[in-house]
Amino acid sequence: MVLKSKESTEFRLIGVLGFKGVFDGEHIFELSENNRITKLIHREKFYGLLVPLFWNKLNTNARRGFGMMNEALKKRSEQQINFIIKPIKRSIL
Repeated sequence: MVLKSKESTEFRLIGVLGFKGVFDGEHIFELSENNRITKLIHREKFYGLLVPLFWNKLNTNARRGFGMMNEALKKRSEQQINFIIKPIKRSIL
């Protein structure tokens, strides 16, 4: 379920396992721009009764999975930028 969507700056969603309050994960993506460079901050918040039972797995497996997702997103966005910039440079020459 989407919690917040603010164009070009923030996107938040929550995943609920079973009933709300049992095991909930809030995914937060924030974008900020500085000198034409966009910075993505990806955070996770976990809530619920079962979180303490799964904390070790969350802190290792989930963290590793989110890191892999972030690296893939970085690689893809940099490829897109290169694709967009190269034709512009060619047309100027």
